[in-house]
Amino acid sequence: MWILLAFFAITVGCRAEILHPVTTGSFKAVPSTGERVLVEGCEPAVVNAVAAWVEDRGLIVIKQNEPRQSLDSDTLCQRGGESFRKAMIEGARALGADGLILTQSSRLQEPDRLAVSLQGLAVRTGEDLWNASGQLMMPYTALDEKQIRQELATVACHALATVWGYRSAGFMTESSEDFCHLKKYHP
Repeated sequence: MWILLAFFAITVGCRAEILHPVTTGSFKAVPSTGERVLVEGCEPAVVNAVAAWVEDRGLIVIKQNEPRQSLDSDTLCQRGGESFRKAMIEGARALGADGLILTQSSRLQEPDRLAVSLQGLAVRTGEDLWNASGQLMMPYTALDEKQIRQELATVACHALATVWGYRSAGFMTESSEDFCHLKKYHP
């Protein structure tokens, strides 16, 4: 009986820690230094982290001065179908981008599991160049919205690091590795 209680206490105690992201990634090509990219998405913390991450690797992130006129925020956040993809590519092309990075984030089984999905597209051809995703289990006690946004950004950085080859896909046990040391990141 005491062993069972000790096991229960240990597993509950372990749940209080935020685990490390589980990531996947695949690519045909990643952007080269100096390429101009546009980063789009609904969660500003993720968009800002992705923009800072690729900027720190020598890409030029195009900043939009005005919100996109042709797509309202509901359309941007709902993402669907070929018409959405075509509109996003046309918008990126109009801004002179070489690449488009679409970000999507969600709270699966809210708020226990956070998920981020990233897609890199060639603006000229519309071709998928790379995809990355990551998930993170959050402890029930970590319900602070600011912390959730920060963890979504961290998952995005780890997913990008997987595609760029800085970390392996899957679960990472090395707690000293954080791929979000970003010079230009402002949550």
